[in-house]
Parts: sequence; C-alpha cells; structure tokens
Amino acid sequence: MFITIGCLYKLNIILLFVTLTFCHRVVADTTTADDQAMIQNSSKTQVVTEQLIKAIKEQWSYYELSRFDLHSQIKSIRQLELTADREYLVHEIQKTIALGIDGHASVIGYRPPENRGCLPFLIESVGDRYIALNAHRQGFLEDRFPYIKSIDGKSINQWCDMILVVVPKGSLQYQKRNSLRYLRYYDFWRREAQLKHRKTVNVVVETENKSEQRTLVLPMLPRIPKYGIWPRKESGFIADNLGYLRLSKMNSDANREINYWLAKFKKTVGLIIDVRGNGGGSRLPLLNLYS
Repeated sequence: MFITIGCLYKLNIILLFVTLTFCHRVVADTTTADDQAMIQNSSKTQVVTEQLIKAIKEQWSYYELSRFDLHSQIKSIRQLELTADREYLVHEIQKTIALGIDGHASVIGYRPPENRGCLPFLIESVGDRYIALNAHRQGFLEDRFPYIKSIDGKSINQWCDMILVVVPKGSLQYQKRNSLRYLRYYDFWRREAQLKHRKTVNVVVETENKSEQRTLVLPMLPRIPKYGIWPRKESGFIADNLGYLRLSKMNSDANREINYWLAKFKKTVGLIIDVRGNGGGSRLPLLNLYS
C-alpha cells in the first residue's frame, strides 16, 4: 500500500501493507496468543502512523496551505490502531489526506471498507442535475427518465456531501467527479447513512421537465461498473475540413497521437483538441503541442 502526497514527493510506506494486513478487531482480553499478536501488530501500525505524520509535515508542500488540524485527525487514527482492521485504518488515513487541498494526494488503491454491494449504474452530472447511465455506459438507465431525483430517499447532492470526507478539497468539479465515483461503493455509504443493508437499491428517476417520475428497484452489483474513457472517439478528420485530436490522457500515448495527427492536420482550416475526462499527468504532451 502506497501513500502519495504532493505533486513532487511520494512516500512509499511498504510497512503499511505488511502491517495492516494483519490487524484485527479486539474481541477479548490480552491474555490469549492472538491478542498478544494483535498488540504487536498495533505497535507496527503506530510506526506507520509516525511515518505518516513525518511525511505530511516534512514532505507535503500543501500541508500548511491546507490549514487543517492534523493532531485531531491523527488522534482518530490512534483510536483505530487497536480496534479496527486494515481497511478501516486505511479509510481513516484517506480521510486525513482528504483534509488537504492537493488533488494528487491519496492512498493508492483506496476503496471504502467492507463494501458488500455496488450501484448497478453510473452517474454523470449535467449542470446542477444528474443522469443515470447503464452499467456499460451505452445508454440511459431508463430512456424516458434520464435524470436521477433520489437514491433511497436521498438526493445525489446529499450523498456527495457525505462522501466528501474522503475527497481532497479541490475544485467543485473535482469534488463532484470523485464523489460520484466513490458513490459506486454504495453499500458502505448506505451503512454510513445508517440505512439498512439490502441487496437492492431504490432509484427515483424523472423526465427532463420533471413532470413524470418512476421508481426503480434494482439489484446491487458485486463489483463497481467502470466509467472508462469517455467520449470513446478516435482522432481524425471531421466535417468542414476540421481536425479532431482526442487526448484522453497526458502520457507517452498522447505524444504519439500529437506527432502522428498534427502532421496530417496541416491543411485543415481548424483543429479541435478534446481533453474531456483527461485527469492530467505529464507536461510533455502540452509542450509538444506548443512547440
């Protein structure tokens, strides 16, 4: 398990994976061999916590700018060292990092703990509303009712507000995008909202003009549906002698795409560069474009 903090520094806490894999909940007194082993493993998690504090204070350039109470959050982590398993401890560390303003900071591979069911559809924001797409992202969940009004009685904004505890304090667009992705792990957040565990989810969808509604009762999925790259469109020529350059990522593939297509676009009257869904990465593709 790696914790990445800041754009320039990466703290590779190998011990975190080794230690937290063996953490268990306290179920009895400290006289048994299992409890003694748990105390020993708790000591290892304390070392990880100390490394986390040191990395945040010494390597995270956004720490002072973020202005959050690190002491209080570390206290919450300390309380979990003896009473929680690996997943919940990692969850608390993600909440600590999410107090910052660095959108590149995260516990790599973080997933909400003990999730036993996922939303059977994808959600995208459209202005101040939300649409539901089928799990394969090939159409609306319900063609005549594309907009979501609520899930289990709560609006999407209410769910997203609750999920913000694990999303860094970036732009509103960044927070909304990441909240919707974490919402796919719906069983965990439903329990956080103190709603009962069920194998189904109730979704109220509505028409564009809000004149009609329909309630869908859908089975949960065992795994999250994937957003993938969208739109799934290749670079090439489009109408009116325009060039269309699709850059879904900023990496070496983007550089090859730029080099190949810009040579072909020399005689076009204009160029559209589509970076929708691009999460960033290397600066080299941008430098290549402007060279």
